[in-house]
Amino acid sequence: MTATPHQARMASLRTRSAVARVFIGLFLVVDLLLALFAALLLYREVTTRISFFMVALPGFLFLIALPLLASGLALMVWVHRAHDNLRAETLEGLNFAPGWAATSFVIPVAGLIVPFQAMRELWNRSHGEPEHFARVSVDKVSSWWTCYVAGTLILGALTVLTALDRLTPFVLMTPPGVNGLFLLLALLLLGGSALYLWRIVGAITLAQQNVTRVTGTFD
Repeated sequence: MTATPHQARMASLRTRSAVARVFIGLFLVVDLLLALFAALLLYREVTTRISFFMVALPGFLFLIALPLLASGLALMVWVHRAHDNLRAETLEGLNFAPGWAATSFVIPVAGLIVPFQAMRELWNRSHGEPEHFARVSVDKVSSWWTCYVAGTLILGALTVLTALDRLTPFVLMTPPGVNGLFLLLALLLLGGSALYLWRIVGAITLAQQNVTRVTGTFD
């Protein structure tokens, strides 16, 4: 039996969801292992009063960047498919094109706002909310984005601090353990973000595939 266009879209969404969740899970595992190492490093700094932060941070950044890039790419592919599914069902009042929702993650400035708004709309419309409820707050989506932005900003600030210390005459002195504490906090926030995102991808995928036609949910 030949699959209908709707069935083909749902099959594609399930495949992309599975891939995205595998990479998000991989990121979470790496992040938690790095958080454990950061906690051990923090303990050593506090007990010895010697800071190892400037030496260790580049390694942390390299190790977290690889799974972050892989999971980010897989997420963008899934986001594009999920938004495209809604448009394929001719829903009215959609505010985010699939391409814009997917690529906004890597666009400066827009990347701090658009992905959250697009994911919130995707959640609400996929779960049967009408057009005027597309912007209703979703706890999981808000928690995901808050953790992600906070963790990313802290990690970015620590990176700038390290670059200033290594590449310029300027040195910002901090007591041993302070930078390590912020690094641990950033990793825990990113881990929480990954956990929320893993659940969001699964929930939206399930919501879209549990209806015969997406339009039937929104009538």
